[in-house]
Amino acid sequence: MAVELTLFGYILLPLCVAAILQPTWQIYLVLLTGAFGAATPLAIGALGLPPGVPPAMLFLAYVGLQYLLGAKYPGDRRAWHMLEPFLLTVAYALVSAVLLPRLFAGSFNVWPQKPIPPFDIPVALVPGAGNVTQSLYLAIEACLLVGAALFFTRATTDFARLLNAYLLSGYVVVAICGWQLANKITGIWYPERFLYSNPGWVLYPGQTVGFVPRINGPFSEPAALAFYLAGTIFCCTWLLLRGHRSRIAALLLPLAITALLLSTSTTGFTVLGIGAAMLAVYAVRGATRRVRLRIVLIALPAAALFIGIAYGLSTLSARVEESVALVMRMTLNKAEGDSFQNRTSVDLDSLAVVLHSYGFGAGWGSVRASSLIPGLLANLGIFGCALLAWFVVRLVRTVMRARRVAPSAGHLLALDGLSAAIIGHVSAGLISGSALHALDFYVLVAALVACAARVEIDVGQRRRQIQLAALARTEVAPGPVAP
Repeated sequence: MAVELTLFGYILLPLCVAAILQPTWQIYLVLLTGAFGAATPLAIGALGLPPGVPPAMLFLAYVGLQYLLGAKYPGDRRAWHMLEPFLLTVAYALVSAVLLPRLFAGSFNVWPQKPIPPFDIPVALVPGAGNVTQSLYLAIEACLLVGAALFFTRATTDFARLLNAYLLSGYVVVAICGWQLANKITGIWYPERFLYSNPGWVLYPGQTVGFVPRINGPFSEPAALAFYLAGTIFCCTWLLLRGHRSRIAALLLPLAITALLLSTSTTGFTVLGIGAAMLAVYAVRGATRRVRLRIVLIALPAAALFIGIAYGLSTLSARVEESVALVMRMTLNKAEGDSFQNRTSVDLDSLAVVLHSYGFGAGWGSVRASSLIPGLLANLGIFGCALLAWFVVRLVRTVMRARRVAPSAGHLLALDGLSAAIIGHVSAGLISGSALHALDFYVLVAALVACAARVEIDVGQRRRQIQLAALARTEVAPGPVAP
């Protein structure tokens, strides 16, 4: 099996070596490599190493060595408590990947992780390579989530800077999208060999809708670009509506929305609709008066202005107007297309696996679905999904409690931005994506867990200091004077 170090690897590996003693910079590299979804530093035959794996492994080696040397992180108990349901989910998934494909072998058909040429059809359930590769991905993601969550509970962690590093990676994606658009329009050089070096991905860089070129940026397809930008757009929007002063978010938001529209991805359009619906519900039911005014006076007029500018530009040319109309027709009539019908069929077949397996699922990595919930149910079953839901509920409650008592504006900014980015990615996964395999996503979750834990630590320390001060004042208070 041929092993090849790609051009992307020649750039990434020296950066990893330079950051070998700087764990925070290793995390920054994980966030940065998340912007290069279709690249790989190392091609192994027909497989490509995910771009974030080298810095992630260096980071895990650093944290593991710290624990072996006796180091302790201040919020490890709180982080472990929040992560317990997730670790139980991972344990169930890994055990199911070994046992369930053998227990239910040949009992029902599934859509395999990799289509079997020359046809993409369901096949009888058997243990396969998908169980191994998906389990490896999950193990790395779980280790990164736990290691980063523990490491970030240090008192010196700057959560606002972590969030800014994530947003700056969004600028990288937007810049590459603009470069690709210029390439399609003018023919200028575009680094396809560098950006699309992963042989394990089926690439779609040359798609068009009418006269409109579809933009996929540094990802394998427009839907993958939409998944990434969903987190960026949700994060920037929520930070600005909550009143946080972030120039990075203010400039990035219109650029990210423009890149998402250029992708002409139905996933992207649907995610924008979901976000608008969430804001409308929040404005009616839960928003403070200040946030409600921002939604009504800023967010909605900005959206209308954006749509008006786009329509005005389309009318400058009959050719452009025709293309925009074609994009809109394809989006609105997506449910009538073959692609939508095929995706729906795959999801329905995946949901049927839950019944055939008596609620246990087919085993992690056995089934390829088209969206997140059918994929999780088919692979993890009802029991594994219940454990995952337990983790989500515990995390949401802890974060909401931390927001009410956050001791600084930096903590509040991080809690708001990280939560919104995670919700954006999950929303896109609910539409298109059978699993969440992006390492930068798990860094965001780890940072959210650690930030909530850090808030509890700081608040607890402040309360103890107040109690000790009150006790000290009581002890030194003068007693009654003897007659």
